[in-house]
Amino acid sequence: MPTFNGARHLEEALHSIVEQSHTKNIEILAVDDGSTDRTYEILSAFSEKLPLEIYRLPHSGNWVANINYALERARGFYITILHQDDRWACERLKILYQLTQSWPQAVLFSHPVWFIDACGHRLGMCSNPLSASPPLHTNTQVIERLLIQNWIALPAPIFNRQVALSVGGMDTALLYSADWDFWLKLINCGDLFYYPRPLAEVRIHPGSQTIEISSDSERFNQELQTVFDRHMSIWRTRLRREDHIRKIGLCSIALNCALADAFHRRTVHAFRLSIRIFALGPRGWYRLWRDTRIFQRTWPRLRLRREERR
Repeated sequence: MPTFNGARHLEEALHSIVEQSHTKNIEILAVDDGSTDRTYEILSAFSEKLPLEIYRLPHSGNWVANINYALERARGFYITILHQDDRWACERLKILYQLTQSWPQAVLFSHPVWFIDACGHRLGMCSNPLSASPPLHTNTQVIERLLIQNWIALPAPIFNRQVALSVGGMDTALLYSADWDFWLKLINCGDLFYYPRPLAEVRIHPGSQTIEISSDSERFNQELQTVFDRHMSIWRTRLRREDHIRKIGLCSIALNCALADAFHRRTVHAFRLSIRIFALGPRGWYRLWRDTRIFQRTWPRLRLRREERR
């Protein structure tokens, strides 16, 4: 758990761990990035209820580096990440523990998430573009969808720690797309297990780091392009229709940048984007719709914006 001035929602996040029905053989590593509010006080109070270790570091502003810091010090076979403003469903650890015991060949386990607002009200659900049966998906099956869009929400996955260390952890040069890059690196090493029920809640609010980072349009576009180019070069010879996936992936980046521009009230070049989407053709439209989860991702944010105007 990386933390920084998270006092507003941190107790809710920690309570969602306390309320788990399965808490045996777990460890919690909180890496605090020089908080100046009550974050450390809250963490200290919960260390009496949970097997919680707290690491206080000078402020760097890089949550990715703090994830890597904890990853190197963790002792568990599997790792999962919880941000300070997100929450888990009460049965999450129990269900994931059972899945890891039954499907040890998977390097990554994922599930859908609920989006919630600052008050904890649900805004909508985001699922994965994978079938629940069979639940185990090869990396080739996953990569053709994951290259087009990062549909794995950060608090959803649980992953093999040794595999995570072998790929070098997260790229600290990335802030917005570090998780997308990380999932792609993990998938290159093995299979993904998809559990179809939502087991976590992702909070979206004006002060969230995701929204703050996307406000820098140039960096936002550059990070998405960097991750896409990096992994296309790795997978291009193994993809069935490399040119087709490249066109859809680049269109997805343009679409994400347009949505970020609209959210931050910047000019959106809708005509150019429309031409780009139209050029994909019917099959490309279907894959863009399926793999970007565009409606599931934008509808909660539209609801949030509508609530802000009231």
